[in-house]
Amino acid sequence: DGGSDGVALALTPPGERRLSPPEPALLAALLCAALFPQVAIASAPQQPKRVKENTQQEKPKFRIRDAANGEPVKVKMHPSSVFSSDLGLSSPYFAYQELVSTTQLYIRDVTPVPPLALVLFGGTLEKE
Repeated sequence: DGGSDGVALALTPPGERRLSPPEPALLAALLCAALFPQVAIASAPQQPKRVKENTQQEKPKFRIRDAANGEPVKVKMHPSSVFSSDLGLSSPYFAYQELVSTTQLYIRDVTPVPPLALVLFGGTLEKE
């Protein structure tokens, strides 16, 4: 069944043709619309000009906007998130489900969202 967990098959009425799975970009856009303004901005770490062989690559830095005053706040991706070990950025924007405060602020249940999805479904645009 191509890696399906059977949910789509179970939800398809008998005798009807099952639709193909939705595109990942569409799902990311829908998540962006549902979770906005819960969006984090990632910035790739600056790499030294010469990288030593056994040097650990630094993880991206994440910021969110404080709901009260709009100021940027540094956060980290929660270790239980699927993308926590991913050092590459497919998009600089991530929609997140939950903001957790333990020893530090963490974002959890994150999904990269394309910039176009953020522009289309992310609320009003304001000039800074």
